[in-house]
Amino acid sequence: MRKESIEYIYELAKKDKSIVFIGSDLGAGTLDKYQRELPHQFLMEGISEAHIVSMAAGLALTGSKVFIHTIAPFFVRRALEQIILDIGAENLDVCILCSGGGLVYGPLGHSHTMVDDFAILSTTPNLKLFAPSDAREMVHILQSVSKNHGPSYIRMGKGNESTVQRDLSTPLIRSEVKNKNIVITTGIMLQRCIAIQTTLKNFDILHLAQISPLDKESIVHHLRDKENIIVIEEHMRIGGLYSRVLDILNRSELTQRKIESISLGDQYIYQYGKQEQLHEILKIDEESLLHRIKECIK
Repeated sequence: MRKESIEYIYELAKKDKSIVFIGSDLGAGTLDKYQRELPHQFLMEGISEAHIVSMAAGLALTGSKVFIHTIAPFFVRRALEQIILDIGAENLDVCILCSGGGLVYGPLGHSHTMVDDFAILSTTPNLKLFAPSDAREMVHILQSVSKNHGPSYIRMGKGNESTVQRDLSTPLIRSEVKNKNIVITTGIMLQRCIAIQTTLKNFDILHLAQISPLDKESIVHHLRDKENIIVIEEHMRIGGLYSRVLDILNRSELTQRKIESISLGDQYIYQYGKQEQLHEILKIDEESLLHRIKECIK
């Protein structure tokens, strides 16, 4: 996703001089083409995340549309004060692009994994939170962000995710059969749920690439005729998509629905390993999800 996002921002910047991209530590040569052709619009500020956020806020105050990028925990944890005060509270046009969402950087341990970003950022004023499933949806979100005002945070996956060919104008992916079960996903969990849906056909999928703010009316509409609701996310149980959906259900007439959470759990994750290995340990790999969905809707 990162490659496609930077390339799309480059195309935007060629047409619009107000577009500015600020990178932290993208690796030697990553922005050579952009810095050569658009030297005042593509900047590399090094490992100084709080500075980058405040710098982006300053540029936004002068009329720029700013995109900033680094690994998720280094913005979310290290520069949280600047995100809240400089960008969120001022409602500025800054898009925070973060790679390594979830357990992507599992081999580097919990200093590099980002399993609670939606919880940490949940009270940041005006901030929209996104988790695209693939590069195609990533570009779709960037198109929207570039046209709309205000701050946003986009959690990116590892990259090279399989592209889901679907109608991006609707979040609902229906099963082949009419049923009373629905799985709600965000981010890369969509691909796994679609794979499971080809085998286990008695559930629909509601994919929410934008998880904050959620569209309450739309969610209530999609869940009205469902009895079993399962929220699947690569995030800790508290503060993520499950918490937000549960809040909507509690504030609507749908309080009698059964809702289950399949997530990274409640305990902090100290294991080291590749993303796929950690998913197996935490029971959110495809085989485990198939079994758990069966149990939930049995």
